[in-house]
Amino acid sequence: MRKNRIFKCVMAALLSAGMVLTGVNYCPGGGQESKAAVTLPTPIYENDFEKEDAAKGTIVGGGSIVNATDTTHGKVFENAAVEGGDTKRANFFQLPAALFNSNAAQIAEKKGITVSFAVNANGKSVMYSPVFSAYGAAPVNGENTFPMFIIQGRQLIQFNANGFCDFTDADNVNGKNVESIDYMKDNGWHTVTVTISDNKAVYYVDGLPANSWNHAVPGFLNAAGIGSLNYICLGGNQAWNWADDDAFYQFDDVKIYAEALSSAQVYKLATGSESSSDKTNLEAALAKANAVRQELYTEQSSTEFRS
Repeated sequence: MRKNRIFKCVMAALLSAGMVLTGVNYCPGGGQESKAAVTLPTPIYENDFEKEDAAKGTIVGGGSIVNATDTTHGKVFENAAVEGGDTKRANFFQLPAALFNSNAAQIAEKKGITVSFAVNANGKSVMYSPVFSAYGAAPVNGENTFPMFIIQGRQLIQFNANGFCDFTDADNVNGKNVESIDYMKDNGWHTVTVTISDNKAVYYVDGLPANSWNHAVPGFLNAAGIGSLNYICLGGNQAWNWADDDAFYQFDDVKIYAEALSSAQVYKLATGSESSSDKTNLEAALAKANAVRQELYTEQSSTEFRS
């Protein structure tokens, strides 16, 4: 059993390594194919926290703008929540209330939205702490209700606004969700990016897809859907009345776009460089790696996962 597990770990590592992208497209005949440079649109919101700016949002709870724990990120938002501190729906950075509503027409026209930010859990990540959430109002009596949109740290999302989707295994293009916070356990910075179009959603970590789903809720991308969300939170405010603490992490480089970025754009946003590997081969490698990783996760104690 141990040998089998070690083999799977090695295979997962090799497959993940195989996902590293080169810098050119290779043609079947062995030549190289040039391609146009990848460009990013102008975000409808961005915040690098280098200076406090009330127009970009306010701190709820006891969080603060601090120097990052490393030298690569300068000033960052550090949430005040503490591990095991029973801080639910009380500590986060609240973005401008009109952010989605004032851009709803553009989101509807482009049929998509992208939310991206850097996160550093300083090696103390928690399975069920949310990293981004948005509702139609502040919590009432310690609970949230729909309309809502949430990004969980464990590589899952959910929305219920002018239609709903729970993004279950059945919605996943690979037939199985990969739930993991392993990427946050190394004391390093990682870029989480979620793109939602009118029929697809993708959760990326460091520019590579962790989960990809189909959905049939195009109404989410209009004024009655995402435009109804005006209580927008980075770093906490778990959905419903779930008893999960706010994330006690550091956050930086928040960018929100009124369109669903392509996989090439997400990779450039996360890494600063351009990928040009064959998309079909890349997605096949990702699917294999994710399947192996999920098998490993299901062998862990069931107490780590929500029932």
